[in-house]
Amino acid sequence: MLPMRASDRSKLIFIILYLLTIITLFSSCDRADQFNPLHYFPISKDNYWHFSGQIHTMKVDEIIKSGGEETVTLSFVDSLQVVLWKEKYKIVKNQLRWYSFEPQSTLLPQVNFDPPLLFAPFSDESGELMRIISIETQTDTVKTENEITVDYQIQNIEDVKTQAGIFPDCIKMKLTFTYPQSVQRPLFVGEHYWWFAPGIGPVKYDLPTAFGELIEMNVSHLIL
Repeated sequence: MLPMRASDRSKLIFIILYLLTIITLFSSCDRADQFNPLHYFPISKDNYWHFSGQIHTMKVDEIIKSGGEETVTLSFVDSLQVVLWKEKYKIVKNQLRWYSFEPQSTLLPQVNFDPPLLFAPFSDESGELMRIISIETQTDTVKTENEITVDYQIQNIEDVKTQAGIFPDCIKMKLTFTYPQSVQRPLFVGEHYWWFAPGIGPVKYDLPTAFGELIEMNVSHLIL
């Protein structure tokens, strides 16, 4: 067998590196395609999550299918079973897109986001970042529009212990809302943390004005 020339060896190394790069890219694409946000926030009518904090219950009230779109309504309830507010989402590519905040109190305005914001996790890779710039429209006695920035970060994949049990491989997601300094009434300003368990949904939250951990839940036919 004749010895390989230096130029041939260089070509071979280049081809091997090229093939490895292609394989890595395809593997990354496959992984991204396989990630399903709704696996971390299962949506079926009457699914609910009971928490220990100020947001006592989160419940799927309604799912409307029309024209190939699904609109989901979630209600947020306190410990006295009083509805605090409702939020509406559209399911787009297995992701919950939050477009409406509807408080039951007349002291707060109704809010719409265009484009909609994310709520379920967008990745299961620690360190992943995403930014959405949206127009927030607040409507009560007057209508105001402000451009807000929402930064998302997958902070960690970790086990979470709550009264409902230990949930492995939860996604800890941080949301940071930023308003222009001129805004007089920023509703969602600050850092919001949510933990999502695979196949379960949200199991813990740490918000600027509320903190809670899962006590019990009913997801489809899975009850804790």
